[in-house]
Amino acid sequence: MKIEMGESLIYSYLRHVKKCLFTQTNWKASSSWDYSPTTYSEVNAIFDKILANPEFASIFPSSFDQTLKQAEIDVLGIDGANNIYAVDIAYHEAGLQYGTEKNETRDRVAKKLLRTMLLLKLYFPTTTHRIIFCSPKVTPATHDRINAAMKLIRDGYEENSVVFEYFANDDFYDRIMKPTLEGIKSEPDSSELFSRSIKLLELFK
Repeated sequence: MKIEMGESLIYSYLRHVKKCLFTQTNWKASSSWDYSPTTYSEVNAIFDKILANPEFASIFPSSFDQTLKQAEIDVLGIDGANNIYAVDIAYHEAGLQYGTEKNETRDRVAKKLLRTMLLLKLYFPTTTHRIIFCSPKVTPATHDRINAAMKLIRDGYEENSVVFEYFANDDFYDRIMKPTLEGIKSEPDSSELFSRSIKLLELFK
């Protein structure tokens, strides 16, 4: 399996900043897992509500079941208070960009966030979900489009048990990179790829 440095950074972020007791990269649901029929109906209704929104009508071309099967969360963590953190990270050196259409990146980000919400509501219906998309470099035009989509997502689907967050550019550094670097300073365990790479660089200071 290819190891992504961005995913390793988020793995360390969830462990040392958000204090997650359980952390896993590339998390996917299993078709053998059970769920309540009532919960399934409720989450399916949210899926239909998303499709009824003109802004998001085209982001899920597949059925509800197929949409969930396709979902993969870059890093998932659970803290001691049973809060679930689900984080997707994307790193493109020239700036975040999916496809060639102006709104394609916005739609891909919205799809990741909303599909994660559906997945967590189905399999973890009684927990608090903090759903995050982050990228260290996003151009101003793309950043504005994603922020506009975030407002729609928060207005339509955020509630006490579901929080959506988006960190990019300076926010990415201030909210993710900087506290993670601080958190791993005194960490003796060097099994994490991101932590090991930072400690290697520090040898030459």
